[in-house]
Amino acid sequence: MGRTEKRKQWKTVADAVRERDGNVCCVCGQPHVKLNVHHLIPREVKEYWLEPMNLISVCPRHHKYSYTESFHKAPFWGVIYLQYYRPEQYKWVIDTIKGMMNAKTDIINYRSET
Repeated sequence: MGRTEKRKQWKTVADAVRERDGNVCCVCGQPHVKLNVHHLIPREVKEYWLEPMNLISVCPRHHKYSYTESFHKAPFWGVIYLQYYRPEQYKWVIDTIKGMMNAKTDIINYRSET
């Protein structure tokens, strides 16, 4: 898939996530001209790159500029935020990460047996 097609896919999904979240920052509830869409599981994990449950709308402050309330600079805060304010998304993220860890464990066990 080419870069242009990936951008189109991303724009479609990101717009849908912003709409799902009411076009406001999920943390402060404020609308923002440059509302960001953040990947909860890093976008480098391509399997979940475009999964709406892996995405959340946040203003730039809550995306990466605040040292105390930012998904980038304070990721543990982000986990706690999800747990209390977005429990369905929190459960999806935790279950997905557990699944990823189990798959990796199976690979490690397989390799150690051979």
